[in-house]
Amino acid sequence: AIDPRFGSTWGTRLIEGRWIDTRDHADAERVAVVDTKFVERHAGGRPVLGQRFRVSPGESDDRVVTLVGVVEALTIEDVDDPPEGVVLVPLAQETPAFATVALRVRGDPGAYKPRLAEVMRGIDPDTPLYWVRTWD
Repeated sequence: AIDPRFGSTWGTRLIEGRWIDTRDHADAERVAVVDTKFVERHAGGRPVLGQRFRVSPGESDDRVVTLVGVVEALTIEDVDDPPEGVVLVPLAQETPAFATVALRVRGDPGAYKPRLAEVMRGIDPDTPLYWVRTWD
């Protein structure tokens, strides 16, 4: 699940369609953006904009989303993981158990860790900050 600033923060290029934005609130039609690896793997490279699919087929989760955008291949987990296909849904339409905060900073990213901890305490003092790392 992502917020509308995901693309600009990660520097990810939109290939076609649109990014998730403020239109995609909790009461709006459920949408998703996928990467090119998802399109290759699940659609054989055929056009996918406007297509609908179940996010977790075979599970009790019955979320159906409409594809509104395609982005370049993404690596979401570890930089050494091969890209397998990514589905991005609006954070406003999800309730994740865990969240990742990604920041683009100037200078030494490690030096920003104390400030990030301070910001997180200001948002919610009971939310732990862990696995802070840089991403090249």
